[in-house]
Amino acid sequence: MGTSTDGIIAYGIAFEEEFEFPWDEELPYCEAGEIEDWWLHIHDFYNTSDYPFTLEGEYKEGKAEADCSVWFKKKDAFLKEHPVPVEKENYCSGDYPMYALIVPGTAFRAKRGYPANFYLEDLMKITVKQIEDFKEFLDKYKLEYETEPAWLLMSYWG
Repeated sequence: MGTSTDGIIAYGIAFEEEFEFPWDEELPYCEAGEIEDWWLHIHDFYNTSDYPFTLEGEYKEGKAEADCSVWFKKKDAFLKEHPVPVEKENYCSGDYPMYALIVPGTAFRAKRGYPANFYLEDLMKITVKQIEDFKEFLDKYKLEYETEPAWLLMSYWG
């Protein structure tokens, strides 16, 4: 008997092991590999006078916890209005990750040992606009892919 894994179905593109994504680069205020940090960085969100922290993670002079709360509210509002147009999905394991980029909201998961229902109607909820936005993102940030986006059946061993 083999090792069981979680099942994942999502719409997107699987990338090879050790693929270099733009958000893997070390950037000011960003943790490498964190797509949301990168997204905020490329939209100059950390360069606003509202950002309360130094590069070392200390409060800037004259800033305090209240400023932090205001900035996080602005960040949440920005991300709600300008969500990251892709999600990263690990389709291998926690120790040896391999990633797919998927259209947000298209992932269906079944945890090992717990079957999950999904229906054809669920898969048909993806829109042409979501697919176009996804491909536009891939092209804009020069993420080369060999196959067209599609429904992927993946597994994850965590």
